[in-house]
Amino acid sequence: MAGGLGIGIAMPHLSVAAMTSAPADEAGKAAGAIATVLTMSTAFGATIAGLLVNLGGPSVVMSARWLLFGFAAICAVGLFTARRAV
Repeated sequence: MAGGLGIGIAMPHLSVAAMTSAPADEAGKAAGAIATVLTMSTAFGATIAGLLVNLGGPSVVMSARWLLFGFAAICAVGLFTARRAV
């Protein structure tokens, strides 16, 4: 929750920084890229959530467990990837 809160608070500032740091003729492309990345990430997250919930079958509890642990596993992979990148 704290990660999502931080991203939500920082996103407007990151968008402004990306658009102002781009050359004048590229600012429109930067704004379009920000919207595209946000839309793609929302669609990807919804797709993964739907897949994980469907794996749980008709049981609400099992669907919630698949969703929780599935996203936890994705975050763990992302953590190791980010640490290797730095």
